[in-house]
Amino acid sequence: MCRYIIVYLIFVFAFCASVCPFAYSQSSLDRYSSGSINEYKVKKGDTLSKIGRKFGLSVSEILVHNPTIENPNYIFVGQVIVLPAQEDIQPIINKPVHSPKEEIYIEEEEIAVPEIIPANDNDIPVYSEPEVIYEIESDKKPKRKKNKSSGKMRNFVGAEISYWMAGVDAKVRSSTLDVIGTLVDLEDDLGVDSYLGVPVVELWVKPVSFLRANVSYMSLKMDGGRKIEETIAFGGYEFTISEDVRGELEVKRFSGDIEWHVLNGSWGYVGPTVGGEYVRIDGELSSESAYASLKDPLHGGTVTVGGVVGINLPYNLSFEAAMKGISLEISGVKAEVLELEACLNWTVAEFFCVSAGYRSLTIDASKDEDEVDLTLSGPEISGSIRF
Repeated sequence: MCRYIIVYLIFVFAFCASVCPFAYSQSSLDRYSSGSINEYKVKKGDTLSKIGRKFGLSVSEILVHNPTIENPNYIFVGQVIVLPAQEDIQPIINKPVHSPKEEIYIEEEEIAVPEIIPANDNDIPVYSEPEVIYEIESDKKPKRKKNKSSGKMRNFVGAEISYWMAGVDAKVRSSTLDVIGTLVDLEDDLGVDSYLGVPVVELWVKPVSFLRANVSYMSLKMDGGRKIEETIAFGGYEFTISEDVRGELEVKRFSGDIEWHVLNGSWGYVGPTVGGEYVRIDGELSSESAYASLKDPLHGGTVTVGGVVGINLPYNLSFEAAMKGISLEISGVKAEVLELEACLNWTVAEFFCVSAGYRSLTIDASKDEDEVDLTLSGPEISGSIRF
């Protein structure tokens, strides 16, 4: 009896040993096929192809369920890969995948659910991986990076406020038919302060890369007085020696021009300008016994021509210089205008710039018996907003 029991146990053990490998492998695939396996943690040496072969999936099927993977050639240890259940597998066509150097498109000619074929003596089903075609598209050229170190900046519409620390040389004469006026130097003769802070406001628009239109406005007023050391004739009146005389001069100036950047590139620009000036000058002298002024405010407009140059420099710097002027007579007013300006700009932010430079302006105007010679020159600082 014991002999039969021993033979029976040996038979049962041999039978179990022969079917266990199949049962284990089959149960593993059954769990995957039913959707019980849905995540896989990447181990050292893994690739998407190896993982796909291990679970019977193609690379494209894994990528469909893992949209965060941009480069199929780059996965890291510990990364969690989502593995779809068999019923979730869908065909994928033209899924773009980005590589560091060029764009790759994955195309599948015909594939829906992977085909199951017998692969070994135990008839354990193995999923075959579909053929995947990689096409490299190299027509796209890489975008050129902007040189952030250049001083070139946005310049379509802008506004600038400047503070001009100008030294002023002003001379005024007012005559009549009977009395030829004295050419009065406001600083030397009347003790007027020759250094002024002059605000200047400028607006511009640049509709195209080679054209820019500018308008600006400035206003200054200088006055002072003292006992004069010689007789002054002004506006038909005579102010005698040792008399306290006070003088005042007020100037308002509007100007505008259009710049044409004939040469224009990433290095900067060069071109001519054409524009106009309008100046209004009021002057007067007064004392306790007399008052005299220019017969009429000296005002008039004139055309100006000139040129501009701009050079972009490293470290967000740029250099700009301009010169314009004219000498002609319009409506009985003789005018000579000359303006020079040079500045160094620093682009602090994309829309903001600060500048420091030097400006000089000369205006000589005369009409009938009235005459004004005005020269301003000195350093200038400014801030501008550009869009």
